[in-house]
Parts: sequence; C-alpha cells; structure tokens
Amino acid sequence: MPEELAWRIDSLDPRGGLAFASYRDLNYLGKSDRGRDPQCVFMGPPGFQPEMVANRSLALAAVRGAFQERFFVDDREVTFPSLASVVEFVRRIYLRSAGGDGEEGGGAEKPPPLPLDSPDRPRPRLVLEKTKLPPLAKSLGLAISTFHKSTPKFGEIEEFSGWPGSRVGETQKPTSSQDDVLILASAALRLIQEFLLRMPEAGHLVEFIAWHESARRFGDVLSAMGLWETLGFDPYRDALIKLIKPLSSWNFPSTALNDARTHPQDEFRTTTLCVLLFGRSMPLHDARFAGHWQAWATHSSAIGDRVADLCRIPLPKEFEPLVLNDVKQPVSLYQALTAFIASPTLPATDSSQFFGLILFAATWIALSEIARGSAQVFLPGGAMPGLKLIQNQQVMDAGWNWLRNHLPNIRFASEVEHAIEGASDLRYSTPPRGRGGTGGQRLQAHL
Repeated sequence: MPEELAWRIDSLDPRGGLAFASYRDLNYLGKSDRGRDPQCVFMGPPGFQPEMVANRSLALAAVRGAFQERFFVDDREVTFPSLASVVEFVRRIYLRSAGGDGEEGGGAEKPPPLPLDSPDRPRPRLVLEKTKLPPLAKSLGLAISTFHKSTPKFGEIEEFSGWPGSRVGETQKPTSSQDDVLILASAALRLIQEFLLRMPEAGHLVEFIAWHESARRFGDVLSAMGLWETLGFDPYRDALIKLIKPLSSWNFPSTALNDARTHPQDEFRTTTLCVLLFGRSMPLHDARFAGHWQAWATHSSAIGDRVADLCRIPLPKEFEPLVLNDVKQPVSLYQALTAFIASPTLPATDSSQFFGLILFAATWIALSEIARGSAQVFLPGGAMPGLKLIQNQQVMDAGWNWLRNHLPNIRFASEVEHAIEGASDLRYSTPPRGRGGTGGQRLQAHL
C-alpha cells in the first residue's frame, strides 16, 4: 500500500531559502489517484508565503540549478504533517545557513580577525564582579533546554510555546531593571575586550585602519544604545578602566593614541583611548587632542545598515563552534544571531554571556531611532540613576521582544533538527551530477 499522504519537499535550495513542496505519497514522479499532479507550492524569503504552482514540472526542473532533489535523512524521505511546518522548516534552514556566510556572503562587511600572537600585543582581561544569573538569561536557558528535550517522532512535529514572555518596560519599576543592565553592559564589555584582542600589531598600518573602522562602527552602536553612559556607572566603570589599562604598555601607530596611553590618570586615559579607538570626533593623526571628551559624539550623523554593523562585530572565539562546525574565518555577531534564531543553542559554559551577546545583537536590530544617545558625561561613577535604569529596561525589552517573535514555534524530530544545525556549513558548489542537484550542496543530517 502507498505510504500515507503528507507534505514532502520536491526540490530545495537551503542557502537561498527556496523550496517546492507537494502533498503526495512516496511516488515522486507519479500522478495522484485522480490522475492529476499533486498539489504543489513554492515558498521563499522574505515572507515565505506559499504560492500555488500550476505546473509541478517547475519543481522538478529546479534541480538543474542550485536546488537539491527532495530531502532525505538516512535514506528516509522527510515528511511534514502540515504546510505550515514546511514553511517553518525552510525559514529556519535559510536563517541557519546565514551562519556560514563568510567572504562569499554578507557583502564586504566582516569582523576583524585575531592577529598572530606577539609579545607586545595588549592582553586585556575582563574584570567584573560575579553576580547571580539575570532572570531573563536564566529563563531563556531553561526554555532552550526544554526545547531540545522535546522528541517528536520522525515525520511528526510538536508545537513549542515555552519561550519567556514578552516584556513591557513602561510598567516595570527601576529596581527590576538591574538584570537587563547586567546583560547589555556585560555584553558590551565582552565585545570591547574582543575588539582589543583583535587589534593588529603597531606596524601593520593597513590592518589597523581596517580594524579601526570596525571599532568605530561598534562605537556607534554602543553610543546609540546608550551603553557608553551605562559603562560609566558602578560596577562597570572600574571594569572598563581595568580592561583599557593594559593598553598603556603598548605602542600605537598614532601620536594621539600614544599621548593618551601614557597619561597617569586612569579616568583620563580610559576615556581618551575609548574616544580615539571607538569614536569619530578626532582623527588618529591629530596630535592636538587634549582630552576634550566632553564634546564626544561617537555616533555618525547618518543611520547606517544595522545588519552591516553586526557583520563587523566579532563573536568571541570560544562561541564560534556554536555557529559553525568547521571554523575557518572570523564569525560575526550577525551570523551568531541568525544561527541562534534558526536553532537556539545552549553552550556548555558561560550561557549568560552567550545569551547576552545574542540579546545585544537583537537589541541593535530592534532599537528605534529615537533611542540614539551620546557620551557627553563619561565615567561619572556612582550608582546608576533610576531614569537611566528605566531607559535600559526599555531598550532591552525591545530587543527581547524582537528576538522572541523570531524564535522557533515548532520542534521537529531530532534528525531534522540536526540537519537544520548543519545548514551553517553548506556552501554553493558544483558537486557531481546525481540526486543532489548540480549547483548546490545537499542538505543532510549531521548525526
């Protein structure tokens, strides 16, 4: 007897997020029991809205290009109980495949690489007093664990609605905002540290200029999110000073930077180096810089491409395996965000820090233009004012609500979930002719 009717993929381009699917049995080339082609639809970004295909030959002909023919796991064709589940699957593999974008994807924007080890390189270390896990990060970690413990059978799905709820910052008291400040501020400090670790050697001027442009773009992001001001309050102020302090022993390819690094006062040195490395107010070749950081306006006058901004920000190296199995080039925060949305991953350690980086990226995507800020009062010290806590709460809420709306609401069988995770390692290529198509790499489960 023929296998039960179900939705099956006829042809698929995982990297492009394009797919043809039909409601049929295993008889891929045959007609339905009424002598007609089975119902067939096409879907793709940005809306993934299924469109009826009048002639199914389009689906069969697509394998001549970048499309693969059908979707199998261990020689078993994957079935979907509903059209909505096919749409969710295609959406998720499309997002996950963006994690593999290197120089061949994302335009010319890419994060700075880690330079070769050298004895004169600064080795800043992040020093921040240990605090309890923020409630949002804890809830997100528990939700991800629950998501992965769900084990629907092959060909079946389970609805998932266990993500932490939406947040409305206007209704919360300032005292409840401390957890959000911790998430964003800690992520900002970790990313500042990562940029300093990737700073090229003093003699590599071309690489330094490229690094500096990425650092300034990152400074724009921190300024617009109001995080430079946040880092000026306790306990982040001392952590930032300690993070910048190792730079005082390193020679820069800039008179202004070298004048700043030798200043004996910690606050002046930290502020000036942050302005010169991450700001736009003064050129590095201007030796007249005398610490007039009160006029610092790090954000550029034009609204930039927020995706391109995230492509410039490096993901810390210890988290790169969560995005790619075979890491051969720097992984950006943009790649980490898209990979996480497609297949939320729970790291073995430092889950709070990793979630903070993901929420940082989501917040930048969701941040409204009116939230743009400046750093005219830098390193003021003391406790954070209540109004600033509320502002941070609202910024964080916008980021979490955006992220929550894009997380998966369907859990597939483990074999299919593994295939989604493996989409990050797919590349367009020209494999041998056969069932996998001629212009793309076949999507398989990585078990």
